[in-house]
Amino acid sequence: MEVMFFDIGNVILFFSFDKMYQQIADVCGISKEEVYKELIENGLGVRYEQGDVSTEDVYQHFVSLSKKTFTRDQFYQAVADIFEPNVQIFPIIEDLVDAGIHLIAISNTCEIHYNYFRHHYSIFNYFDDFILSYKIGIRKPARGFYEIALNAANCLPNECFYVDDIEEYIEAAQTLGIDAKLYVDVPTLRTEIEARGVILSPRL
Repeated sequence: MEVMFFDIGNVILFFSFDKMYQQIADVCGISKEEVYKELIENGLGVRYEQGDVSTEDVYQHFVSLSKKTFTRDQFYQAVADIFEPNVQIFPIIEDLVDAGIHLIAISNTCEIHYNYFRHHYSIFNYFDDFILSYKIGIRKPARGFYEIALNAANCLPNECFYVDDIEEYIEAAQTLGIDAKLYVDVPTLRTEIEARGVILSPRL
């Protein structure tokens, strides 16, 4: 194994979309159900994650729906403050770097979320690259997403290892020959990495 692809959501960081819906609702003075309808049922969230609409577009869209006045910073905070770090995984990330493994984060995410977690969580300083849906215009599990990730890694599919918490995304990567496993928990991940010849620090 030369490169490891990490999904971000519910692997490196836990998150709550429900919290985001409520926070946006509180800022805008509309119901959580209205927020969900706009982002999920009407597809605004997917379009934002694909880079089809900008952060400013999303902000202005909710301004038009709002019953209150709010700033961009207030809106961005409502969207972004939804993460909790999976701190148990951090030592594994550090060990991988020490072992000379290149790390690439690959995620369906948006600009607001990326800017937030890059600013708040220094663990991402260990990563060599980020393949993000909003930047490349493609979301997992599209084949093109993984092709771009492999190109960035500059390695063969069987030379990298990928973990994600969504089975569909794992299966899509495997069709390209990528060594991929579903993320379950940190002890299982440790076992999978060590099975690929990487020596990790002893468990405390």
